[in-house]
Amino acid sequence: MSALRPLAVYVHIPFCVRVCGYCDFNTYAGMDAVKDSYTAAVVDEVAAWAPHIPGREATSIAFGGGTPGEMPAESLVSIIEAVRAAAPLAPDAEISLEANP
Repeated sequence: MSALRPLAVYVHIPFCVRVCGYCDFNTYAGMDAVKDSYTAAVVDEVAAWAPHIPGREATSIAFGGGTPGEMPAESLVSIIEAVRAAAPLAPDAEISLEANP
């Protein structure tokens, strides 16, 4: 484990099938056409902060939203790989995906 403070990474996925009346989060329905460009923007953002976290290890990656399960699996894998390139994952790292509703 790194001697530096570990990272806990949160990735907001703002897409939903529909926006629930009780939801106060930044969410959008019917935006399938922008999911690929959103993924690319997240990957670019991770790459941009990578030089600022040398030697730090990621102990968790949490996908919240929205409904992250609405993203294509390939998009989630791309984001996870970008995080791994920026900061190695701890051997016991937790990767979670919010699945409500």
